[in-house]
Amino acid sequence: MTNTIQALSREVHGNKRWKRSTNLSFAAKSNAVGLLADELPRAAMVLPLAFMQRGESFVPTAVLGLAPNENLLMDKDGKWIGRYTPATLRSYPFLLARPAGEEDPAKRVLCVQSQNDVIVDGDEGSPIFDEQGEPSPEIRKMLDFLLQMEQSNAKTERAVAALAASGVIVPWKLALQAGDRKQTLEGLFHVDEKALNELADEAYLKLRKAGAVALAHLMLLSEQNLPALVELARHRRRAAAKAAETATQH
Repeated sequence: MTNTIQALSREVHGNKRWKRSTNLSFAAKSNAVGLLADELPRAAMVLPLAFMQRGESFVPTAVLGLAPNENLLMDKDGKWIGRYTPATLRSYPFLLARPAGEEDPAKRVLCVQSQNDVIVDGDEGSPIFDEQGEPSPEIRKMLDFLLQMEQSNAKTERAVAALAASGVIVPWKLALQAGDRKQTLEGLFHVDEKALNELADEAYLKLRKAGAVALAHLMLLSEQNLPALVELARHRRRAAAKAAETATQH
């Protein structure tokens, strides 16, 4: 069944509840997830970051796996094992969307992904709407969080656009050895540190005013986290090989 987007409404969700969960199995096959400028300082400390191209622009992205449909930051039970959880995962299954036919880009409606296991019937979890039919305090907090994400997204787009215009975002060809397996990551981009350092003063100043210099250095700093991801891949493959060997012996 297609996972459509529904506007949160009293008619559809008035009697439902939000069952918060630490299970993030919906992202089990996501080997990358987009990030916002405001979360880069924390994410860069523990996750390898790269840019991915989306249309004509680039998006800062946390690299979570070394192969398609592989998320090394999640265990077999859907529990996140990383030390930082990206905002887009924490906001699941909620998001902001522009109403159909609405031309004002500032107008957004709180929506929910229709296929999820946390908006439920029954008595478990927090109510979506209060007794007066207004969004509950928990839902208002989520709306505030999403609005903050929206503002951060605008900041992110400005900074990344400035980096792209300066020509310092280049393809990143990664060939990593994970055990006896060589992994080649494609479709990634990163900051060319040499090109960044060689920018003329005027071009560098433009980047600084756009908030792009700090972003660029955080992206570069995060590359030190790649070996930890490779080690996770090695561990995952050793465990899978051992489980397969045990299975053949029984």
